[in-house]
Amino acid sequence: MTPKSKIVNPNDLFIVIIKYALLNPHIGFYFSVVNADAGSPTISNGNLAATQKLSTHTWSKRISVYSHDLNSFENLIYITDDNNLILYDFLSKNFREGSNLKKDDDLLITIGQLKGEGSSKIHDIYRRAMQCNASTRFIF
Repeated sequence: MTPKSKIVNPNDLFIVIIKYALLNPHIGFYFSVVNADAGSPTISNGNLAATQKLSTHTWSKRISVYSHDLNSFENLIYITDDNNLILYDFLSKNFREGSNLKKDDDLLITIGQLKGEGSSKIHDIYRRAMQCNASTRFIF
């Protein structure tokens, strides 16, 4: 069996980490490489500090409406407990596309009213939310 110290050259590993760090300046690295050769055991330490702070203040907990299919979106409406919540507020708070919807009168109803109007109205709202960013949507 080949000793683990012979599998990866520490210098090659360090070069890979440097290249990765250049592309991801918000990530810092600290690593130790142990050469366990019986005749000359050594430990090499490396440290690359992050050169850019990771800013989270612009992050949003809103998800894309594209993460739901029609049935799961409809189920989400029906399991929403706050029936007095305005539909537009619900959409803009929970979905990135929600803030791009026009604030039409039919979006100013409550979740309870939407539930009362039934599936066809929920499907219409879903389709409108899906279309509102269709030209700028990215699929990965």
